[in-house]
Amino acid sequence: MPQTIKRTHALRNAALLFLATMLAACCGSLSDEEARRDQAARQWIHPWPGQYRWDEIHEWKTVDNSRLNLAEGLLHDAMYVHLTEKQVGDLLGQTARPRIEASAPFRLPEPYLVRGVGDGREKFPLELSVDSKGNGDVWVGGGANGTCGVPMERRAVVAWLEKPPSNVYVTFVVGR
Repeated sequence: MPQTIKRTHALRNAALLFLATMLAACCGSLSDEEARRDQAARQWIHPWPGQYRWDEIHEWKTVDNSRLNLAEGLLHDAMYVHLTEKQVGDLLGQTARPRIEASAPFRLPEPYLVRGVGDGREKFPLELSVDSKGNGDVWVGGGANGTCGVPMERRAVVAWLEKPPSNVYVTFVVGR
């Protein structure tokens, strides 16, 4: 019987060692570059207070990584920036007008560059919404699923809005 107990303990210890090794391998630390981008992204997080009802923004495009430095420069001291058509072209490589046409007395939506935070591996899309009360608050939601830490990175988004944002809320959530 003592050998059976020793064998059971040895199997249990081996299983625990295997599980610990797998978890450590799965949840490795971030690379230096991922850690730098993650830290920079945390500076853009701006959670929204209170209760809101949100309506999806349909007309928006993410600024490509090759043009992100330009966008970050524009957003350095601001949560959003109203854009000219030339700036839209510089940021997106094209001047894309929204598909929605306005009818009187409404104006056509105008382009705004807003801050966002997404997952550092670009596996999950952002979601953009505007408050349904019409105050102009904009929410840029990013997130990911994972049991380990998920690196974040800054994302800049050009959104066509009917009026300037009064606030831009940026969130990032990891679902486990």
